[in-house]
Amino acid sequence: MKTSLKNSKLFNKDENLKKDSLDQIAFLAENDLSPAEIESFLNISLLDFNQEFFTKSYKQYSNLLGYLNTIQLISYINFNEKFKKELFSSLSKKIIYPIFLIGFAFTTLVIFKFSILPLLESFGQSRAMIFINIFYYLSVIVTIIIVLIIILSIYVFKNPTYSIIVYFRLYNFRIFKVIESYYLTILAHLLISFDNQGLSTYQTFKLINKFKGSTIVSNLAYFVSSDLEEGAGLENSINNMKINDSFKNILIFGIKSNKYNKLLLQYSKKLVYDIEREILYIARVLLVFAYVYIGIIVLVLYKILSLPLSLINQI
Repeated sequence: MKTSLKNSKLFNKDENLKKDSLDQIAFLAENDLSPAEIESFLNISLLDFNQEFFTKSYKQYSNLLGYLNTIQLISYINFNEKFKKELFSSLSKKIIYPIFLIGFAFTTLVIFKFSILPLLESFGQSRAMIFINIFYYLSVIVTIIIVLIIILSIYVFKNPTYSIIVYFRLYNFRIFKVIESYYLTILAHLLISFDNQGLSTYQTFKLINKFKGSTIVSNLAYFVSSDLEEGAGLENSINNMKINDSFKNILIFGIKSNKYNKLLLQYSKKLVYDIEREILYIARVLLVFAYVYIGIIVLVLYKILSLPLSLINQI
């Protein structure tokens, strides 16, 4: 039993070391080092990064190993995982402050409603009391709606059947542009990786349809490969995709001009910029909402707290 536990710990330690080396492998590969040079430089064996490793450590990408070589798969995993972390970090940093302000203002309103307002009811005017009660219940309703939307979003995007339906209905709304740009960036890098392997467009979309790392991406590819099977033609199949027109135009123009990889790579950089811009837009909207919300609360509190003084002045 002890031996088994010890071996398990050694295995986990070895797996963690492999995970830590993915970034270095990807970096060296980007700088055109050969597999042999990478192995020599890092003192590793790329044979250790086998199907067992990817299945246990990165299950959602493991089915790509049969179509991408080890270096390409490591580079793609490294890009995708870093991209997720950077996106989450950027989103958290930019929206945490306005959300904190909204939460703090709401907490102040709750404390005032249940601790201070009862003491002032004998001085208050009925209209002011009714207004603050209405404002409080509206705040509660909005908070519940926001929480429900968050819960629903998490549920929907964890269930493949619902996620694609929601995406097709809502992808045109600006608030969902971050999500769309994120998935298009993933799709662009998958297309580049498969094109580097010399696969045809039909084979590429057929394989991406099997991609377990993203339901949205795999379903987008499904409709293209399905149209191609029915003889719709490549251009018509791409045009039927439920994504923004600029991405479709890049795909079609890239195929026609033989600049497929270059255009997709440049466009993926534009998508990253678009994501940052949309996150900034969301943060600004939240910040404006927070300031307006706080301003209303301050005015309400001032109005209520000034009632006793106005009554004293009248006396």
